[in-house]
Amino acid sequence: MGSVSTGCLKLAALPETLCGHALHLTPIPRTINAPMRILRSALLLPLAALLVATSLDGALTRGAWADDPTPAAPPTPPPANTPPAGEATPPAKGDTPPTAPEHVAPADRLPADNDLKRENLPAPPLVNGKKKRVYIIEDRFNECGGTVEAETDDYLVIETKGKLRGFYKARVSEIIPLLDPPPNQPGVVIMRDGLEYRGLIIKDEVDHVEVEVEGIRQILPRTTVLRCFFTLTPRQTYERLRVEIKPDQYTDRFKLCRYLFDQKMYEEAREELVALLEAVDMFEAKDLLRTVEAQLELGRPVTTPDDEPLTEDSPDDETPLPNSIPLPTRILSPEDVNIIRVYEIDFRKPPKMTVPQEVIRELIEKYSASELIPANAEGRAALYRAEPERLVRLMFDLRARDMYPKVIVRSEPTSLSLFRRRIHNSWLINNCATSQCHGGVDAGRFFLHRRNAKSTQVRYTNLLLLERTKIDGRPPLVDWEKPRESLVIQFGLPRSEARYPHPEVKGWKPVFGPTNRRLIDDFARWVETMYQPRPEYPVELAPPDLTAPDHSTPVDAPVVPR
Repeated sequence: MGSVSTGCLKLAALPETLCGHALHLTPIPRTINAPMRILRSALLLPLAALLVATSLDGALTRGAWADDPTPAAPPTPPPANTPPAGEATPPAKGDTPPTAPEHVAPADRLPADNDLKRENLPAPPLVNGKKKRVYIIEDRFNECGGTVEAETDDYLVIETKGKLRGFYKARVSEIIPLLDPPPNQPGVVIMRDGLEYRGLIIKDEVDHVEVEVEGIRQILPRTTVLRCFFTLTPRQTYERLRVEIKPDQYTDRFKLCRYLFDQKMYEEAREELVALLEAVDMFEAKDLLRTVEAQLELGRPVTTPDDEPLTEDSPDDETPLPNSIPLPTRILSPEDVNIIRVYEIDFRKPPKMTVPQEVIRELIEKYSASELIPANAEGRAALYRAEPERLVRLMFDLRARDMYPKVIVRSEPTSLSLFRRRIHNSWLINNCATSQCHGGVDAGRFFLHRRNAKSTQVRYTNLLLLERTKIDGRPPLVDWEKPRESLVIQFGLPRSEARYPHPEVKGWKPVFGPTNRRLIDDFARWVETMYQPRPEYPVELAPPDLTAPDHSTPVDAPVVPR
């Protein structure tokens, strides 16, 4: 191969065996000026150098190293005492030959179909004492559901249509837990097409889901439902937010008030708004409070939302033991409830009440000699047109206690509403009135009724038991002057923090932990809202003593002096 002329640049031809490339260059026409020729030469020079380097590297590899006459080292033979591959090593003299290990099925291995029997399976997992229920989507074409009979980290076995079936968890598309909704449980049903139904979840079964949306019940086939999950009730949301929101977070506290208003929880909204306005002057809170008060004035119910009718045969959540000591059953009457409400009326935020015309007439006749009763006919006629609050205040000024029971209080005063929501239904019954504590036969000197606990009569009975129970050598259960020193609060604190620790009782747990100390603030606030100085209600109720041989409370218990 000859040299190639490029005008002023000549490159020596490369041997064919060295580079394996033919460098074909087109001569530059004479018409192109000299600068262009120089530019092309500058570009071709690095390219030629690269081709030379590549060709030299290939030639050295094929020539010198490939033809290296030095023979490779022979493989090292195995030791003489090493057996050939595939044979076991013979034991040394005096050693015991090892025994072949028995085959043990791994714990994460799903038993074969013919071994899929209950006696060959681990114990099934339980939730609240019941077997779990799941719905399994294997793939696009196969799915089934049933109760879980066995479960490990790798597989589960369910009973479906009377047969046991096993599934490796990694080989199925979805494992969906089925829910057991309590009554009036809100939740969300997610459909497979992405739609959502928000309402009350009635049933979550293997073949269908029943949901109530805005009062209309619908039955949705399981093949159209992906999964269901619970949401918090408005009451649960309220209680959770009250714990999470700090007292100085005024904006969040107002948002909570707005939420309560939207949920028609007007009593709670008013209480939160009043507390908020005591801490900060907020125009929006004042405006919302006026709206809440207007809603309450439209008509308050005679019973509170949490009230339940008092029934004779309401089942207790604990089964009584045979031949066990009967628990006290004496509770207050509706008339007793009404008189307690009369004594707790707060004229700054009066409840709904009624004074019948015949009661006004009797009041004028009995107390006509008092200066507080108008002497002329016009003044007395004005009493018949007066607001109930003015008439009740007049009775209080006259000390006309014989007239108090004739006032009809149709809603709870603020203090008693606080007791219902923040004390009795919030933590007192759930923690102190269990059958193993002060709601059973081992209650001792302090007993609380737990059957029909949401009934107004039972709740007011427990209120009087809190106030009237005395324990020797201990402060009162409710200290009206120092609420935080009350024995019921001390007994609820951890023993290391209490001035009067709760006695050592199996299963006892402190009520007031680090995350719910606001409950103590609620208790102190309730005590402050009760009428002071404390009156003696004209109600017949003596606290039972379950430490005595005969602890039954007689129906004709003596009247507590007023």
